[in-house]
Amino acid sequence: MFAALDVAKGKVIASLQRRQRHQEFLRFLEHIDAAVPEGLDIYLAMDNYGTHKMPKVKRRFARRPRYHLALHADQRQLVESGGTLLWPTHRSP
Repeated sequence: MFAALDVAKGKVIASLQRRQRHQEFLRFLEHIDAAVPEGLDIYLAMDNYGTHKMPKVKRRFARRPRYHLALHADQRQLVESGGTLLWPTHRSP
């Protein structure tokens, strides 16, 4: 299962996958793109799961500037427990 939290709406965006390879993670990112309106940036705090480090995943993030990969001190426990946190914000003009 891949899951993200839309903090602004208090809603979970989830995708149940049979496997957890980079292909499934890419499909989950497509699911996030469909669920989060254009004009909102997406911040992800991810664990050290190898799927996030695959070349295809890195290229996808590089081509989508609305995605920001971040790790903040207040998210450390979430990340260490294997979670991924998503929070969309409005883009600055």
